[in-house]
Amino acid sequence: MARQLSKKFEKYKAQRTDQTQLLIHTLKKIVNDRAIYERALKGIEETERVHVRFTKDQFEHEVRDLARHGILDFYNTDAFKKDFKLEDEKFIVTKKMI
Repeated sequence: MARQLSKKFEKYKAQRTDQTQLLIHTLKKIVNDRAIYERALKGIEETERVHVRFTKDQFEHEVRDLARHGILDFYNTDAFKKDFKLEDEKFIVTKKMI
């Protein structure tokens, strides 16, 4: 069964994945998790929006296997700049409240 599935999806495995999309997905997951934590920590209702701020090192640790070389370029992409910004070159901050 595994061999059949492997053959069926071979063409998808060969496609080059867009690292930016993988990094954005991972970043958004971290932001959502951090927003839940911030709300719980401060006793804020789930519907209330918060700004999320966390260290660049935390994000880079999460994606160390996904983008070994292109992480610095990622911070200059439009996809990153659309929703996030770097603060003091140490923190990633959401531009909008989550």
